[in-house]
Amino acid sequence: MILYGFPALILREYVRRKGLGYHSLMFLGMLEGVLMEGLAVNTFYSDSQAKLDLFSSYGRIMGVNWNWALYLTFFHSIYSVLVPVMLVDSIYPDGSLTGEMPLSYMMAAVAGVTLLFNLSEDTYRPLFFLITYSP
Repeated sequence: MILYGFPALILREYVRRKGLGYHSLMFLGMLEGVLMEGLAVNTFYSDSQAKLDLFSSYGRIMGVNWNWALYLTFFHSIYSVLVPVMLVDSIYPDGSLTGEMPLSYMMAAVAGVTLLFNLSEDTYRPLFFLITYSP
């Protein structure tokens, strides 16, 4: 809930308060995908065959699996943010879901869980700017 629900709710509230449309929400969803997969879970750098399947063996430049990164960026934009927000908007078309609750509490929770994910032993830790060459 914290890693996927809170960011979608934060972005929905931000877009509604600023009077932006779904196209802006989709762009912000792309940023959310980069933050979740790039910072929280670190799968952009993973080379695990079990996690990435077909994406694990090609498209890697400077330690980043660009095919996987591009795929997940759009996946998060659509399925983690845009679709849930559109469904919620169809049920609650008028008004805020958070009321007067500061969104900073949710952002702090997301940042805290992201930090915990990064410190866990199961998270892949990339070697930044490592360029490997294997003939």
